[in-house]
Amino acid sequence: MLLFVHHCPILKRPTMDTHRIFIAIDIPPKLKNSAEAELGGFYGRNVARVISKENWHVTVVFCGDITTRELENLKATAHKVAKETRSFKLSPDKITFAHNMVWVTFKNSSEFMDLSKSFSAFSSKESKPPLPHITLAKFKSFDYLKVKELLPQNGVEISTGELDLCVDSVNTMESFLTPAGSEFKLLEKINLN
Repeated sequence: MLLFVHHCPILKRPTMDTHRIFIAIDIPPKLKNSAEAELGGFYGRNVARVISKENWHVTVVFCGDITTRELENLKATAHKVAKETRSFKLSPDKITFAHNMVWVTFKNSSEFMDLSKSFSAFSSKESKPPLPHITLAKFKSFDYLKVKELLPQNGVEISTGELDLCVDSVNTMESFLTPAGSEFKLLEKINLN
């Protein structure tokens, strides 16, 4: 009798006690609609996967896979940070290419930096200065020649003012990885002071 063994990599799966968590800021409908209009050329083409606008957000900190106990500590920290943080504005800068993705970038904000630093103990990444952005689309394989007609190399500037993002709350979110992309579940919305 012959026995064939198929070798495949072992996938790391979170245990029942872990959650893939991040802290995020909601995007108002007006900004979503403006960004979506700029993405018009990406729809129906096979160059990028456009992220559903219901999933658009600004990530404050990505925590990665954390235990239920760590999640409870994060929620307690989020409530404490929210009490100590005043509402602030993020001003959109432009829609541009970044890291094989299309982003809405925001102008530098010390308030955003401070908010992000408040959660640094929970960050799963090396401590780099956070860059507030919204991921609109991800390229299957980046080929600038195929996409240059869809978005200018220097990006599309977004007029500020009426599209400013008023940050008056933070969300604790759980992420689920699926073959079609990430899906998100709101765990808790916490208003800032």
